Amino acid sequence: MQYIFIITNHTSFLSSMGTMDYLNLDHKDVLFYTVRKYKNDYIPVDWRIKPVDEYFDLLYHLVSEKPSEIKRKIKSFDMFVTSDVDEEYEAFVPHLSHPMYLLIATNKNCKKVSFVQEGILSYKNVFLTHRKWWESLRTKLGQIIKYRTSRIWGTGGWYVEGTLKQKELHSYATSDRLFKYLPSSNHIIKWPQIEVDLNLKPDAIFFLFDGFVVNGFVEMDFYLSTCKRLIKEFAGENNYIKFHPNETVEERNAIKSFFNDISVEFEELPSSLPFELVLASEQTLKVVGLGTSLLFIAYELGHEVVCHDDWLLESPKFVSYKNNFGCQLFGEIYS
Repeated sequence: MQYIFIITNHTSFLSSMGTMDYLNLDHKDVLFYTVRKYKNDYIPVDWRIKPVDEYFDLLYHLVSEKPSEIKRKIKSFDMFVTSDVDEEYEAFVPHLSHPMYLLIATNKNCKKVSFVQEGILSYKNVFLTHRKWWESLRTKLGQIIKYRTSRIWGTGGWYVEGTLKQKELHSYATSDRLFKYLPSSNHIIKWPQIEVDLNLKPDAIFFLFDGFVVNGFVEMDFYLSTCKRLIKEFAGENNYIKFHPNETVEERNAIKSFFNDISVEFEELPSSLPFELVLASEQTLKVVGLGTSLLFIAYELGHEVVCHDDWLLESPKFVSYKNNFGCQLFGEIYS
């Protein structure tokens, strides 16, 4: 048996390592497929890692393609996966809303699908369970008429009840909160203990930014003005900034200029540095942000957290995102 893990960010990388340890998997049987230009320069590995950004982008809008194009792309990706793992495997996915993840999960060689943590926020409305009969019928008709394959579905849910052909579902995370709405047996894992020597400046403040704009959760102008407000209010003498991999050059340059405008020093941490490791190895850091999951992780690890995701409620896009996904604000969880 082989094991394929989908790696989207540092959290999913560490969670996958924790899952490997929990299940005592042989490293020679493990393959990490990395997406979203993920890069790891700090954690030594002795298993296979392969970037699949090309297919991640190619298959992103698969449900909008013509049936003939869907068939062609599925065949191409199946051949790609088989060239890496030509035997039965178990797939470990963060969710099943991306067509590429679906194709890995529904490949003829995939005998089991499990979920692995890629964040810490719990989204109530993304796990489509207890569906009405007509919702299940609509999914089935879409597969028959529109897609002409049972390998994908167009609901956009992270999990759609009745679509996986397995009796039991398992999930792996550092707490029970993340998958509490998923009908799975959740297993508590631990991240590996890896020291990161950064020679941090004393009394530094860490500003953590996220890909809200690229993900369509807030408007660009609103996001930047809110970041400016955050920096003006909480910047100190020594500041570190950590960008989300999805943030554009325009966003990054604008945010850096906000520090320059008030004449305070800052240092950008490399994107390849897992900030989760910094949080796990350092004591009582002060971290500031607008709702990235790293703030929630920092709080649970005992750090001082300033989270103003409540400011984002001034954005119509964010309110829509919050309602559609069913997520909670920082203050609603840690009140």
